[in-house]
Amino acid sequence: MVHLRFTFPQVIDPEMVLPVHYFKAAMEGNTNVGSLANRAADTCRILRSKHPDDPFVFHLSGMVSLVNGNSEAAKMFWGQALLMEPTYSDARETLEEFLGSAGTDAYLKKLTKGANFLRREHLREARRLLKAGKLGEADDFIQKACALMNPGYSMLEDYDTCRATAEMLRQAGKMDAAMCERIEDLRVLWAGVDGNAIDEAEANFAVAEDRKQFAAIAAEVLKRRKSDNVTCFELGCFTGFNLGLVRETLGATWAERVSFHGLEPNAAAVAYCRGRYPFIQIRQGTHVDLIDGGVPLPNILDACLIGRVFQMLHSDDVSVVLEFLGGRVRHLVIADDVVNVDGEFPIIRTPLYIMHNFRMPLEAAGFVVEDVVFADAPDRLCTGFIVARSEGIG
Repeated sequence: MVHLRFTFPQVIDPEMVLPVHYFKAAMEGNTNVGSLANRAADTCRILRSKHPDDPFVFHLSGMVSLVNGNSEAAKMFWGQALLMEPTYSDARETLEEFLGSAGTDAYLKKLTKGANFLRREHLREARRLLKAGKLGEADDFIQKACALMNPGYSMLEDYDTCRATAEMLRQAGKMDAAMCERIEDLRVLWAGVDGNAIDEAEANFAVAEDRKQFAAIAAEVLKRRKSDNVTCFELGCFTGFNLGLVRETLGATWAERVSFHGLEPNAAAVAYCRGRYPFIQIRQGTHVDLIDGGVPLPNILDACLIGRVFQMLHSDDVSVVLEFLGGRVRHLVIADDVVNVDGEFPIIRTPLYIMHNFRMPLEAAGFVVEDVVFADAPDRLCTGFIVARSEGIG
C-alpha cells in the first residue's frame, strides 16, 4: 500500500483550499467530489503560475494529479518540489514510494534537465520499440509522454490491457454494445460544445504540434498533384483549423490551386468556420449524410482528411465510410490513435474512444497504406497518421 505524505503549511494562498479539499476527500473515499477534478487541476495550474518557487504548490499538484489518474504528472510535480527544496521530506518520501530511493535520485537527475527532457526520452524509447514491432511496450512510453504534456488529464488504459479487455468482450458477444456505449458518450460530449468551447479549441488546436504535422503531411500529398485544380476535403472538420493549417503550410501560390471542402455536424462550429475561414466550402452534416449522397462534392477528391473522427465511430461505420471514399478519393490522410493499425479487431481505449485496426478496412475498401507516421508530439487522442492511396483512381 502506498503512503502519501501531506503536511499543510501554516501560511496558504486561499486558492489552495479547493484542491486540498478535493485531494483529502478523494483519499477518504468520498465519491461525491468527482465533479471537482477539473477545477482542482485548473486551480493547481494557476497556483503554479502564481507561486513558481513554492514546493508545497507542486507537491499539492502531484497529489491532485495522482487522484485524477495521472501518476506520471504526479511524479514530475513531486520531483520539481524536491528540486526546489531538497530537504522537503513529504515530496521525497512520497516519490520514493513509487520509485525507491535509488530510482528517485536517478529520476531527479533527469528532471534537472526539464520535463521536456523526460518527454523526449519517453518518445525516443517509444520509437525504438515501434521499429522493433513491440507496440504494447511502445504505447506505454507514448502514454507517459502524453501524460507529462497534459498533467490535467488522466492517463489512458494501456494498449495491452485494452486489447485483452476487447478480446473478452468479443468472446462474450458484448463488444458491439460496448462500442455503442462509448459512441453515445462521445456524441453527448460533442453535442454540448458551444461558442466558448469552440474559441478555446481554436486557440489550442491551431498551435498544437500534432495538428501542424497533420497539415504538413496533407500538404505534401496535395503537392503530388500536377494540376491547377486540386481538391481537398475534410470529414468532421469542426471549425476548419486543420484545413486552415494545410492552406498556410502550402503557401499562397500553391493554395490558389486548391479548393477546400468540409463537413461538420456541429452547427456552432460550422458558423464559426464560415466566419473564420471563408475559403472553405463547408456544409453541416454527418458521415451518414456523406454516404447517402446528401453532400455535394467534386466527383474526385485529391485528398481527404479525417482527423480524430473514426475513433468516435463504430467499426461498421468506419468500413462503410472507407468503402464510399474508395472510388472517390486519391489519398486519405488519417490522424488518429494508430497503435492498433495492424490489429485483428478494434478495441476500446478506456475511458475515451475506439482504436480501429485500420489496415484491414482500408485494404477492403481498395486503399493501399503508403505510410504510418507516428506523431512527433502525440497527445491522448492522436498517436500518429496514416497515408493511404486508392488503387482504383489514377
